[in-house]
Amino acid sequence: MKRELNFSFRENIRDSWSFYKKNFWGLVLVNLIFATLIYVINPEAKSDVSNVNLLSNFSPLSSLISLLVFSFVTCFIIKYSLDILVNKKVKIFTKEIKNLIPSFKVYLNVLLTTIIYSIIITAGLILFILPGLYLMGRLFFSFYLIIDKKMNSFGAIKNSWQITKGFGWRILGNILKAILLSILPIFLSAMIVGVVILIFPKLHLVLGVILTVFIVILGYVISSLLTAPIGMIFLTKFYKRFIEEEETVKIERETLEFSDN
Repeated sequence: MKRELNFSFRENIRDSWSFYKKNFWGLVLVNLIFATLIYVINPEAKSDVSNVNLLSNFSPLSSLISLLVFSFVTCFIIKYSLDILVNKKVKIFTKEIKNLIPSFKVYLNVLLTTIIYSIIITAGLILFILPGLYLMGRLFFSFYLIIDKKMNSFGAIKNSWQITKGFGWRILGNILKAILLSILPIFLSAMIVGVVILIFPKLHLVLGVILTVFIVILGYVISSLLTAPIGMIFLTKFYKRFIEEEETVKIERETLEFSDN
């Protein structure tokens, strides 16, 4: 039985906006905390971009801490977005927040999956980029399957590979759409800075620096507090729709096999 994936970008962005409004303060708090945390521990965020010797800025300890924190953030955000879709509104300022904290077993599986996923994608990107992008789409649901279906790392990766057969590029397309939506304010702020510099090349240095900093910070704030959370919910909706259709097709296939017997 041939499977079809019915998922409208515009319709689900609109639905994601609705979920976002109902959970506004919780999403704002979570994204502010995690964005700040990742910035603080990320060695690249504090490195001198003018330094061409990137290896001199590499810190194994900071990279390890980044990996550990990123895996926890992944667990929390995926569980949070899954609960939002189920319960419509999650009261994060109450005892419900305990439900969003991953168990040690789940955390370890996400951590291991993050490492394996990164290695596979990196290897694929080295092989002319396209294989890496394709693998990104095929294995993306691994993290959701660990949180949602309580699978272990290898089981989630295997299952993601199996259920996404024939949909790798379609999944990648939706991932890229969510990423572009998330970083759109940052991109626009960079464009605005470029236009201002182009139109006013003799702008006073101090005023120009202040204006540039303000525009860039504004772009990051809008991204962290608005478009990134909506993109997060959008990807979770995409996962849920994909799994629902997969389970429906599986049941129909089993029913047909039973009737044939």
